[in-house]
Amino acid sequence: MEYVFLLLALLAGVHGISFCLWLKKNGNRLGAFGVIVLALLNIVLPIYNIIREG
Repeated sequence: MEYVFLLLALLAGVHGISFCLWLKKNGNRLGAFGVIVLALLNIVLPIYNIIREG
């Protein structure tokens, strides 16, 4: 079940990163930074959970 969450997190992360690139292209650098931080957390936390629970 953890791998399903990881797959969903990766899909959401790809969407977030594409939105980040769009924000940066339109001059909203602070918003792009915030979105990239959230997207990376969204990807890293399920991986950490899988590693922690073994």
